[in-house]
This record gives sequence, C-alpha cells and structure tokens, in this order.
Amino acid sequence: APRACYIHLPFCRRRCYYCDFPIQVVGDKPGAADAAAEQYVGLLLREMRASPRAAEGVGTAPLRSVYFGGGTPSLTPPALLAAILSELRSTHGVEEHAEVTLEMDPGTFDADRLPPDISC
Repeated sequence: APRACYIHLPFCRRRCYYCDFPIQVVGDKPGAADAAAEQYVGLLLREMRASPRAAEGVGTAPLRSVYFGGGTPSLTPPALLAAILSELRSTHGVEEHAEVTLEMDPGTFDADRLPPDISC
C-alpha cells in the first residue's frame, strides 16, 4: 500500500517562464486564490472519500509522508490545508509524526498561515 501522498494545489500568482506544470494563475491580490482553492479542495475531498482505500476502511498502514506541491500551495488558505489533512487522516490514515511538506513562495506565506495542527 502507498505510504506517501502527493497533493497538487495548482494556484500561482503568475506563470514563471520555466514552468510546465498544470497551474491556474490567480494574480497578486491578497486572497486571490481563495475562491478557486475552495472549489478545488471541495472536489479533492470528494475524490478522497470515493477512493478505493477510503471505501475499504483505513485498516492498512497509514501514510508516512504528505507532500503539497503545485503551483504555489502556500496560496491555499490554511483552513483548506487543514481540511485536506483531516480528510487524509480519516480516509487513508496518517502517522502521528508523519512528514508534511508544503512548497511555498516566501512572499506568500508565514508561520501565522500554518494550519493549527502543524508546526515548523
């Protein structure tokens, strides 16, 4: 069974010249990604609940690693990041001291934006 999970959060302030990843450009205004992220995460949560592992029940080994990549995942509101982690815990299981990685642009993130159950 997989022991790691990659979550793609495709939101970026602009497309960088070197980027070939699937992204959604949201602009530079504070909170610009919020509405798009809310809709995207809603669909992501629905997909997690429908996954075969969720249907079987957690019962298998929990995830050791969760990686949020993108895009610029640090544009995603903290409450939505927390919702994703919560859903992963209930549908797939996450080890108590699992590694959780969030790609970020330092200009879009600080410790105040961490979900409450994550520390750095």
